[in-house]
Amino acid sequence: MLKLIGIISIILCGTAAGFAGSVKLRRQTEYCHDVSRLLHETAMLMHYSCDTLPSLITELSCRECFSQLIFLGNVSELIEKGTPFPRAWEEGIKSDSFLSPELRQLISPLADSLGVSDIEGQLLTLRRAEEETQELYIRTNAQYMKKGRLYRCLGVLGGMSAALLLC
Repeated sequence: MLKLIGIISIILCGTAAGFAGSVKLRRQTEYCHDVSRLLHETAMLMHYSCDTLPSLITELSCRECFSQLIFLGNVSELIEKGTPFPRAWEEGIKSDSFLSPELRQLISPLADSLGVSDIEGQLLTLRRAEEETQELYIRTNAQYMKKGRLYRCLGVLGGMSAALLLC
């Protein structure tokens, strides 16, 4: 009986590891999509409201649809404490562990462009970053579709193989 419980535990651990890998891929895909939406919304608000960048960031961080973007809340908090936008943006991005290195590399340069040029230059920068983020989203979604199922299957099969080896 104890041996059966051990075998089932090993199979479940392998399965959980596979599902965890798949969930990580899905989360990266969703995060990429949310950042793309954030850039689009920022451009729209900037174009139509002509509000200051700190107030735009604060307004966007309060929206429910961006609540899972950890860096946005951190940037908003730092701006409210009086930190200049470029430094707040960089620190907010560094503090977000869910950002993939590719996504981090895409949005990090925005700190140097936003708030320092005219509105047309800022809108152009946001649109370019949004397009690049959309391309990254398409790549990460394809990777999730291809590897997500693979991770789940390998988790189950790996758990079963380990259980068979230990029998």
